[in-house]
Amino acid sequence: MEVAVVGEDGRLVFGSLVRPARPPSIFARRVHGLGDERLREAPEPGIVLAKLTPFLEGRLVYAFGASFDRRTLELAYQRQGLSPPRCRWICLHDLYIRTRGFSASLRTACEIESIPIPSGPHQAAIDADLAWKLLRKLRAL
Repeated sequence: MEVAVVGEDGRLVFGSLVRPARPPSIFARRVHGLGDERLREAPEPGIVLAKLTPFLEGRLVYAFGASFDRRTLELAYQRQGLSPPRCRWICLHDLYIRTRGFSASLRTACEIESIPIPSGPHQAAIDADLAWKLLRKLRAL
């Protein structure tokens, strides 16, 4: 329903809603705070993926729960008849476990690391920003 990419400097370089193939569950609507009208007006997946590709192609991509994001994107590209970008994925969750010795969700890890968390619904751009801040924090250790 939503995708975002933060660049090496922490600025949002790409963000978009994505029109889902079928209506999202009530749970997903609550978590993301997105209504049917906004999603109906969102670009179709093929358009979003074509615009997203240059931001991932040949890059090192950090994501909290990278295997989920990678599988989700690969399936989305496949459904659109597109080749997924060739990129290398690093899982921030795994890095957090190796660094701190325990598992935590992105928001909990940020709380533990004293990274301020904006209130409101789950949004891709916010999570991308939090992941970037967490990566910076872990690199500084």
